[in-house]
Amino acid sequence: MAKKRILIYAHRTAVIGGVEKVLCTLINNLDMNKYDITLLLHSYYHRDINEDKIFGNAVKYRNLGFDLYNRSSKVKLLLQRIHIKISKPFYSLLYRFKRFDIAIAFQEGRYAKFIQNVNAKKKYVWVHVDMSRVTFTREFFKGSIPKERKCYERFDKVVCVSDAVRDSMEQTFGPMNNLCVCHNPIDTLDIDKKIKAPLDVNIKKRPLLVSVGRLCYEKAFDRLLNVIKRLSDDGYVFDFWIIGDGHERPILEEQIKHLSLTNVTLLGMKENPYIYIKEADWILTLSRHEGFNLVLFESLYLGKAILSSDFPNAKKVLGDNEYGIVAENDEESIYVELKKILSDKSLQKKYEDMALIRKDLIDLNEQINKIEQLF
Repeated sequence: MAKKRILIYAHRTAVIGGVEKVLCTLINNLDMNKYDITLLLHSYYHRDINEDKIFGNAVKYRNLGFDLYNRSSKVKLLLQRIHIKISKPFYSLLYRFKRFDIAIAFQEGRYAKFIQNVNAKKKYVWVHVDMSRVTFTREFFKGSIPKERKCYERFDKVVCVSDAVRDSMEQTFGPMNNLCVCHNPIDTLDIDKKIKAPLDVNIKKRPLLVSVGRLCYEKAFDRLLNVIKRLSDDGYVFDFWIIGDGHERPILEEQIKHLSLTNVTLLGMKENPYIYIKEADWILTLSRHEGFNLVLFESLYLGKAILSSDFPNAKKVLGDNEYGIVAENDEESIYVELKKILSDKSLQKKYEDMALIRKDLIDLNEQINKIEQLF
């Protein structure tokens, strides 16, 4: 039987965020005997891990532009800028004529708009964000919600990564009959392999709190640092590690310096975050809003005690403080709950045990099979 030809348009493959990690997990767990995949990247990062090491030779790569220029060569820089100018119209025209069985916009906004013009039998768009809170997609539709809705309506399926994301789509655009929910696949095989690696950071003999995520407004690290300051002033002794990178790093570094937070460490992006999660006494997922918090599920799988903010879907995963603690989504509530867990050491063991029970929620094969049923 001939392989199905699939085009996937995504932002990048550098594993610095949840969407990139989900993309890698999805492709690496598809049956390549069934699919012929072309991966079109909006941005190629020079610091990317070599794609062949991520996916092997089974995936064809194309890229529209470069985010990090190699400034050591003026000629290379010029060629990259020329490439950016001509690549998008070139591929847009090419894919009007080159036929695919399936075309996937793996993110919202510009990706959905581009895939609309691709020649394919079926088209899908993945939605990873709370559309009632995120507005950056509007810019690709001249700020028009009706125009954006019309774009999503043209897809065979709008794949929402959680029930909360589906609800946000309906809240923003009204009822749509092509919405479905497919939870992001969690690569438990990769976690099992990487968790055995040695740790490269010294651990002090005091409570350790760990967060993993992009350094951006949505993840609310600025708010959390204010809470860390209050707790430190109260006399609580602990360490807080942040794993991740992003455009707000300089702002957070300045805030840490201004607040004199000697117990906070920005460890930056880590290809293997699991060895740091493993060492944590508590995992903090205290975002302002989320579509699907990957770290929440990964931490459950690793049997970690979790404190989460009450973003959509958190209570569906953790219950009413059953499998983890869910704080109201404001600074004062987070302060109260963090103070509670730092004061009562028995809570850690309780929620570690409950997380191990809840890890049954995660099934890689089931998640992949549900997505393949769309194909």
